[in-house]
Amino acid sequence: MKVSLNTLALSLLVSLSFNNDQRSNLAEAAKLRRGSVNDNDEIHDYSLDPSQEKYLSDERSLLSSGTVTDAEFLALKKTPEGQLASSKCGSSLFRSLRKYHPGCTRYKEDADKVPATLPPIDAPSNSPAPTVAVPTPMPSTLPSTTSEPTMLPTTPMPSTTPTQTLNCVQTVVGNELTIQISAFYRKGDVHCLISDEGGDAAYFGYNWSNQFGLFVNGQALWTAPETSVAVSDRWVFQQDGNLLLRDSGNQGIWRTHTGGNSGSQLKVSFERVWIETRSGNTVWFQPLTPLPTTAPQVEPPTTEPVNDNIFPTNPPTGASAMPSEFPTTLPSTMPSEHPTAIPTGVTPMPSENPTGITPSATPSTSFPTAFPTRVDERALNCVQTVMGIQLTIPSDTSFEKGDVHCLISEDGEAAYFGYTWTNQFGLFSNSKSVWTAPDNQMANFDRWSFQEDGNLVLRDAEGRSIWTSESYGNFGSHLRISFKQVMINRNTGYTLWSQPPYLGPPRPPPNDGYPDPNGTLHYYAYYYPWYLRNNWGRHGYQDEPLLGKYGTNEVAIAEQHIQWALETGISSWIISYWGPNHLTMKHFKQGMINAPSINKMKFCMLYESVILDDRGNWRDGSKENALYRDLKVIVDDFFDHPSYLKINGRPVIIFYITRSRMPFQEGFDGESVLANMRRRLGHDIYFIADEPFFNSWNKWPDKNGNGLVNGKQVFDAYTTYNMYLDDRVRDGETATTYQLREGMPIWENWAKKVPMFPNVMPQYYDFRGNKPLLGNSNDFMKQLREVACLPRTNFNGAPHIMMITSFNEWWEGTQIEPENGSSNNWNNYGFQFMETLAAFKKEVDSRGTHWCPDDSTAKSNNDNRD
Repeated sequence: MKVSLNTLALSLLVSLSFNNDQRSNLAEAAKLRRGSVNDNDEIHDYSLDPSQEKYLSDERSLLSSGTVTDAEFLALKKTPEGQLASSKCGSSLFRSLRKYHPGCTRYKEDADKVPATLPPIDAPSNSPAPTVAVPTPMPSTLPSTTSEPTMLPTTPMPSTTPTQTLNCVQTVVGNELTIQISAFYRKGDVHCLISDEGGDAAYFGYNWSNQFGLFVNGQALWTAPETSVAVSDRWVFQQDGNLLLRDSGNQGIWRTHTGGNSGSQLKVSFERVWIETRSGNTVWFQPLTPLPTTAPQVEPPTTEPVNDNIFPTNPPTGASAMPSEFPTTLPSTMPSEHPTAIPTGVTPMPSENPTGITPSATPSTSFPTAFPTRVDERALNCVQTVMGIQLTIPSDTSFEKGDVHCLISEDGEAAYFGYTWTNQFGLFSNSKSVWTAPDNQMANFDRWSFQEDGNLVLRDAEGRSIWTSESYGNFGSHLRISFKQVMINRNTGYTLWSQPPYLGPPRPPPNDGYPDPNGTLHYYAYYYPWYLRNNWGRHGYQDEPLLGKYGTNEVAIAEQHIQWALETGISSWIISYWGPNHLTMKHFKQGMINAPSINKMKFCMLYESVILDDRGNWRDGSKENALYRDLKVIVDDFFDHPSYLKINGRPVIIFYITRSRMPFQEGFDGESVLANMRRRLGHDIYFIADEPFFNSWNKWPDKNGNGLVNGKQVFDAYTTYNMYLDDRVRDGETATTYQLREGMPIWENWAKKVPMFPNVMPQYYDFRGNKPLLGNSNDFMKQLREVACLPRTNFNGAPHIMMITSFNEWWEGTQIEPENGSSNNWNNYGFQFMETLAAFKKEVDSRGTHWCPDDSTAKSNNDNRD
């Protein structure tokens, strides 16, 4: 049955009370009563101010006392407050008015019910006003004959209505609505849409059932990932075109990845929710509708959650096969008109030209428009041809299949960048594929552009983004092509993105070569594979990596990190482990494990013990079972890998901050927790505990439940991740001064009685606002010399190990990974810390078993040294 617009709109006002009967939509109700609602009207929540509240109170008193005449009542109605308030005669605020004065007798005494009919929409303003009912709680199901948005859907619809009602912060009668930009909305705030043709009702927002999405006629049409919504607190559509869910600390936890599109609009209809740019392009929408049969659907990567764009798809991991239209040899198979040398009349590019671009005319011999050959009668189109060593792609221009940008050199080199007829997009140079975008994104690829905000974007036939360089928000940047690389640079010259990745200037090896990772001294470095390409905003950080805001899921980045580790003398990574489904493990498996040189070094897992919190207790075995499940994943996934670290033939697992967890020496069945783990997992695991610290029970191993118990070690060895406490830091001091004053005495207590693998830390500057610890190469060398001379007790064949905090913990500022020298308020250290570690390792290794430097001041307990 078709319902009139007036009935729909009035029903909406009746059923959605905005959680407060005392604050109804007075002005909008007046608009409805006058019959003046049209398709484009938006109904807002108007609240009464104190003067209007006082008017209502005074009026009720006068009317109930019977001391007001008709003339006085009419005079009251002519005041501004009275005009607004009396327009809602019959609402819950005016029950007394309706009962006590004939001015409201046109309303029935049973006005709490919605009348069967209302005046038509084009009724004159003096038409009798409809009765407006007292707001009632939203029903739990959506009647088929009304369009009022109910307490819409979890999937499936909830059987009962929560005690909290949804708040329509915006209501539109029509076919679509637009969400306000930069307004924060919280749980229960929704945008409501009702059809002017009857029957349809929808809302978009965050409901009380912890769902965020679009709900239409009692069904969830699309919802954001449950794991993200579960920890969200609010949502906003930003000015840059990004839809974000944020947590209570205002950290972004899910996004549409449509930033860099200022002026875009977030729109909602009964079929979908979408983001539309100023030019009318749709950059994101949900739900995804089937594509034409001529373009097969692309399956999302199985390693990343569907629709959760905070986890980007895998970037390219290497060169792919050359498209068939590119010549197999150069220049012999090039078209005959291809110049093998600088054509006559073409001036060579001046060497001081920083970009190497010759935007002038094509060479006089006429560079071939079909570059470099033809495939199935379809020729590649050189939309730009440059003689030189580099070209720049124009911004905000859309290019289609077959459009390529061509580069030739004086020496006959040839390259092109673009989208080929064999569905490859990338850079092709001298008969080889230098870089191509991921193959699994190409099936639906239709066009590409370099946006003015610095983002390289591939789109399908409907304009939807299917892959980006994630470099948005950098207006004025340039996309440049050379024979070896494609890169996006800021105006300042800083490289935002590049493929293959920019790895900094080449570093010649030192004259005496690199240190041997397997010498006398072994470095194990903490490594964090949790970084997303160009999305490092979760925490603040002081320095910027030489490699830029890289993604740790990129094989090229992992390979460079391994090369730097080998140059430093690092023999093993200690990988932060937060569980099998955490981003760290996804990235580690995508990046580091696939690096060509992973066989040249080792790795082990740092079990982040905080993931045991809220997972049962030790007494009934529930926490121990949770630990077993986590460790079994490590065993199954990594123990058989040839690069997994072993000490004395035993696979290594390190536990983070065991000192703040329950003691491990006894399980629920009376056996040691660690003994249980070894038995149940079937491996004699070498367990290391992060235990020594400042608490009275952590300063000595024999006073510690996880240290020495009845003279026996609970763990195989001990270490500290770091000894940092803000209230112990003195203003302006260095990391070495702090480590030797605060950490060394405690390490000595432990090193005299148990195997102790101390940590070294070059600096500390975290995102939390704690006091920084400065650092430089000379200061760091002093720390290494002192720590190296700690006693060595009961090592039982274990190597001399020093833990490095850290290789790349940028958010706490402890990293040794090279930075790019851009810091204005911190420490531009470059390669200094890596070089210091390498130099010290060479010194120790050269001494053999007499590894303690003669000038060290930490020579206590020499009898215990190997």
